[in-house]
Amino acid sequence: MKIIIQAGGKGTRLEGLTRNKPKCIVPVDNLPIIFYAFQKFPDAEFSIIADYKTDVLEKYLNAFASKYKYKVIKATKKELYQESRMHLKIIQMMNKFSLCGVI
Repeated sequence: MKIIIQAGGKGTRLEGLTRNKPKCIVPVDNLPIIFYAFQKFPDAEFSIIADYKTDVLEKYLNAFASKYKYKVIKATKKELYQESRMHLKIIQMMNKFSLCGVI
């Protein structure tokens, strides 16, 4: 299964928690939000679309998510367009897909 996670945005409503990290790695019950998806679908391939503190996200996932298959996509306009086209092709070829948003 391939899962696309939209993990963009600054998380301004979580300002105290997102000054130095993206909201997808803010902990809930001592587990970063994104890890709930990783644990629910441990064999999935994740495409994580991010635009805020992507360097922090990549470092964090490299350190703590090595057992999961993921790719972080930096959401600049050009890369987002190219990746979106690729994901649309994947979705057209697949019977099942999931799109998750971290809000």
